[in-house]
Amino acid sequence: MISASLPFGLLNRALVAALSIMLTIQTSGASNAELLIVEDPACGPCKLFERQVGAIYMRTDESRRLPLRRVPLGTYLEAGVSFSQPIVRAPTFVIVEDRVEQHRFEGYSSDELFWMTLERLRPR
Repeated sequence: MISASLPFGLLNRALVAALSIMLTIQTSGASNAELLIVEDPACGPCKLFERQVGAIYMRTDESRRLPLRRVPLGTYLEAGVSFSQPIVRAPTFVIVEDRVEQHRFEGYSSDELFWMTLERLRPR
């Protein structure tokens, strides 16, 4: 058994190093994709999205593929993303890969429609 021959501190360092290598290998091929929600605090559909989806999004499988980043409508140009066209309404959902807009959809009416649209547009 390895633990019998290694001091406890050395064993911990070896385990941390092994986990770091595994995580590096696992994430090295991952794209830099994310889902932006361009929102406004006074926006009713934005508030509905938050209640129905935003509160649980981080616990979904989708959040691992497309982490959610919130961007205020008034400062969306400062998000470091190359947008295909101006964003003029909230909410606007933008799928971004490597800092470039790939897809977008505007508005929010229900969680079911949101998930169906995201599934159709997200990168494979």
